[in-house]
Amino acid sequence: MNKIGKILLIVLGVPALVFVGLVIYEVTIGFSESPSEEVKKPPSCSFTREPEETWPDETASDPPIGNVELIKNAYLIETYDVFGSNLSEVRDSMNKDGPIIIKQKVPNVNMSVKGVAYAGGNVGVIWRKKNTAAGCILTKANVTINITLILPNWANKAAASDQDQEMWDLYLKFLKRHEQGHINMGLKAARELQAELAQLKPAPSCKELDGKIKVLYDEMVQKGNEAGINYDNRTNHGVTQRPDLLACNWGELKID
Repeated sequence: MNKIGKILLIVLGVPALVFVGLVIYEVTIGFSESPSEEVKKPPSCSFTREPEETWPDETASDPPIGNVELIKNAYLIETYDVFGSNLSEVRDSMNKDGPIIIKQKVPNVNMSVKGVAYAGGNVGVIWRKKNTAAGCILTKANVTINITLILPNWANKAAASDQDQEMWDLYLKFLKRHEQGHINMGLKAARELQAELAQLKPAPSCKELDGKIKVLYDEMVQKGNEAGINYDNRTNHGVTQRPDLLACNWGELKID
């Protein structure tokens, strides 16, 4: 007889959260006042391109691997309005009105982390198993992923100067690029879990098979969270991935 196992996650249920990226308070968005000492600003017009930006994203084809499918349930893009007559005022509005993300620092203790942009998601697994002469086998599994991206929307941008509007559009491109790195890491974790489940051998009992799946899942969660932390540390939450737009010769700044 087929039996069903399931691991489904709430998006903010750290440590079960698979990937999350949060751009923290915006001290400089490459076009305003000098950053504080805590925020490292890339020199002049330089910026880094990180490998995570080019990993296969949510538009890539994901065929089944054996009897294991990867199902992309949702990609939600949400915005929150910010206001200002110039970029400095918009920055202040982002810091005031940006999304609040709840992170679980220790069991049963939550803390609020405020930021100006957010990318996060969760991965779940539903599987069927069956007792056979060879042992308990995985007959079918679905790895599911949900993605949420939250970005600022300058609601009264049309009233600003042409230069401020153009610089804002550039800023958003760089902001999205950093968050896409987080999304791609989450997809990579889900794809790796799909491949590992497809190679799962029969277990002496279905309880042991469930245990093997739980171990694979927990390893994916740990690797995904560590990768996200390392990515943010390496890029200073995306600061190194965008240039100082005021210092740039705009004719030389190429953004693909």
